[in-house]
Amino acid sequence: MREPEFDDSGSWAALPRAVSGAGGWALDWHRMRGDVRQESLCRTVFVGRRGAGKSTLCNRLCGWELSQCGSGGSDVIGIHGDDTGFHGCDIEDFGSFVIVDLPLDDDADGELRRTDLLGEVVDAHLVVFVTDLSHDLDPAEYRWFSRMRALGRPYVVAGNKKDALGGAVGDIEAERAHRLACSVVPVSALSGASVAEQLVPRMIDACPAVAVTLGRDFTSVRRVAAQRAARQAALLSLAVGLEPVPLLDIPILIAAQSRLVARLATLYGRDADGDGTRELALSTASALAVRLAVQQVVKLVPGIGWVASGALSGVFTLVLGQALIRHHERGGRTPGGRAAGLRRFVGRVGFGKHYRDGFVARLRARTHGRRFLRSQHPSSDDDAPCTG
Repeated sequence: MREPEFDDSGSWAALPRAVSGAGGWALDWHRMRGDVRQESLCRTVFVGRRGAGKSTLCNRLCGWELSQCGSGGSDVIGIHGDDTGFHGCDIEDFGSFVIVDLPLDDDADGELRRTDLLGEVVDAHLVVFVTDLSHDLDPAEYRWFSRMRALGRPYVVAGNKKDALGGAVGDIEAERAHRLACSVVPVSALSGASVAEQLVPRMIDACPAVAVTLGRDFTSVRRVAAQRAARQAALLSLAVGLEPVPLLDIPILIAAQSRLVARLATLYGRDADGDGTRELALSTASALAVRLAVQQVVKLVPGIGWVASGALSGVFTLVLGQALIRHHERGGRTPGGRAAGLRRFVGRVGFGKHYRDGFVARLRARTHGRRFLRSQHPSSDDDAPCTG
C-alpha cells in the first residue's frame, strides 16, 4: 500500500511555501502551480455495500449513465486487476474516483480481502461511505466503516434513498448517525435531492483539495465546487486580513488570490501553464492593488479598523472569485484578450456588478436626488421678501 503523495489536510496548507524571496515578497508561481497540479490528482473513493446506490450517485454527479447500477458489468474489475472480481469485492476505477463494493460475507480469505480493500482507502484522499437508509445497518457494514475510519482518511457519510422514507427521514437519519457516531448527509441519488446542495459542499469541507477534481470531472456540480473554492479563499483572506500590522498580510493575500486563479483555471479544465492563467493572475493582482492599499490604510485605526480590514480582504477575494467564475463560464474570453482586457474584466465586470452598480450607484442616485430637490425648492430664507 502506498501513501498518498499529496497533503490533503487542506488545499491552503502549503500556501506559505508559495511565498518566497527577499522578505517573503516574491510569489513563486511555479511552486504554486505544482501544488494545484497535485490537487488535480486527488482520488475519491465511493464505498458501500452492493445496492447502496454508489453507481447511481456517481452517475448523478457525472450527469450521465457512466456506471452500470448494481450489475457489476464488464467494466468492473477485481482488486488485483482481473475481470472476475476478488471474493465478491468489485471496483470500478475511473481515475479521479473509484467505486468499491464491500463484501458483507465472512470466509477464510477475509483477512486478505480486508487488506486489499483497505489499501484502496489508504490511497484515497477522500472516502464517501454510502449507506442505504431504507435498510437497517448491517453489522458487517459497520465493521467495514470502523476499519476505514481508523485509517484516519477524510470521510463523508452519505445516507442514500431518503426519497423512499417519506416523513421518517429525520428519525432514520438520526438513528443511523447515532450508530455510526458521525453526521450523515441524507441524499437521493435517484432524484438528485441534496446531492449538489449538501453532499458536495460537505465533501469539499472534509477535503478542500478535491474541489478541483470534483469541478473538473463532474460538470453538473462544477459551479458548486467553484463557489466553494472561492468561499474558502475568502475565509482565508478574512482571517489573514485581521492581522493588525499594515503590509505584513499582503504577501499571503496575493498568494491566496493567485492560488484561487490557478485552482479555478484547473477546475474548469484549463492548464495553469497555458490559456493566459499566469497573465490573468498578474492582471487580477494589479486590478486589486488599489483595493489592497485601501485595506492597509484601514488597519491604521485600532480595533474596528482591524475588523474592517479583514472584512474587506474577504469581500475582495470573494468578488474576485465570482468574476473569475463568470470569466471561465464564458469560455475564458475577455474584452481585448490581453493583460489590459483581463484587468478591465476583473476590475469592471467583477467589481462593477457587486460594488459600482450597487452601493456607489445608490449613493450617486441619492446625491443627485438631493441636488435636484434643492434646485426645485430653494430655502425659505432666500425666497423671503425684504421688509426693510
